[in-house]
Amino acid sequence: MLACLLGRMPLRQFARGDVPACLAWAATYQLIGVLGGSLFREPWQGVLAAVVLTVLISGAPAVWRRLRARWAH
Repeated sequence: MLACLLGRMPLRQFARGDVPACLAWAATYQLIGVLGGSLFREPWQGVLAAVVLTVLISGAPAVWRRLRARWAH
């Protein structure tokens, strides 16, 4: 949001991208809450699982690129 403000992005263009992103963010965290509450006895277990999954998913593209670079040589 700050980058869009500093770059003087028009509000209409910003909203076109921001609204779906906000809805996806809300749906994701709602799903995490529902699944965490139904799968784990303690709330901290659900939070830990969400953090671990986030780290794994966000790190997967970097690992994939490194593996592809090794296979290409």
